[in-house]
Order: sequence, then structure tokens, then C-alpha cells
Amino acid sequence: MAEAKKTKTKAKTATLDDIDNQGRTMPQAIEFEEALLGSMMLEQNATGQIIDSLLPEMFYKEQNRIIFVAMQQIYRTQNPVDLLSVTEQLRRNKELTQIGGQYYLAMLTEKVVSSANIEYYARIIKDIQSDGITNDDLRMCFRKKDVAMERSCGHVPKN
Repeated sequence: MAEAKKTKTKAKTATLDDIDNQGRTMPQAIEFEEALLGSMMLEQNATGQIIDSLLPEMFYKEQNRIIFVAMQQIYRTQNPVDLLSVTEQLRRNKELTQIGGQYYLAMLTEKVVSSANIEYYARIIKDIQSDGITNDDLRMCFRKKDVAMERSCGHVPKN
């Protein structure tokens, strides 16, 4: 009798990428990122309005950043940005598995209540970065701060 294979789900622990030294979570709007990406795959006309107004580093969630870059690549070749084309572009980029596969992409489109709100979703994502500091900038600052503290004190304080 063959035993069922048990898969263990590893809980994600907070890292420096997520939390700074004072326990503050990095600026994020994951629900809006997901709604925006889902809307872009569903509403072709909306993609053109949004894609040049955002930067990949404005996306907090790495999966969403990778998907947005793939959408930019597709859009720049003047091809339609939809579920199939994004899936294929991610496959070509060898990143489909990294973002969670076709399931994650389909989930993004299923979360969309209305593509009519796409500009609002983009504005929320931009507003989080409104001071001109991106999540990448913040991560780099936190890392440099930790390195400087380690050099001067011999250790990085734990919260």
C-alpha cells in the first residue's frame, strides 16, 4: 500500500525585506497590486493607461513585480496583455513557476471586481511610493543601517 506523500508548508518568517529594525512593515498595498494586475489582464484598454505610469520597484510583492515586468515586455511589443500572453511571457522568461504558475495568474483575474477601478488601484500603489522612496530603496537603507551598526557595535540589535 502506497503512502500518500506529505507536503509540508513552510510558514514564511519575516525578514529584513519585510520589516525594518524598528519592527515596521515595509509600505505595501498587496490587494491593490493584485487587483491592478488582474484588471490589466482583463481590460486591454486599461493597460495602456497604466503601464507607463508605474515602475516595477513600486510593487511590494516579488511575484507581482515579476508579472508586471512581463506585462511591460508584452505591451512594448504591441501585443495584447491578457492571461494567455502573460503566461507565455513568464514561461519564456523562465519565471512562471517562480510566481506560482498559472494558478496565481488566474487567481489575480478572479479577484477583479471591476476593471473600471484600475486607475484608482494604480494611484494607491503610486501614493505608497509618493515620497519618492521605493521598497527597493528602503530595503537597501535598512541593509546599510544594519551593516553600519554591525561594524560600529559588533552586532545588529534584535528587536
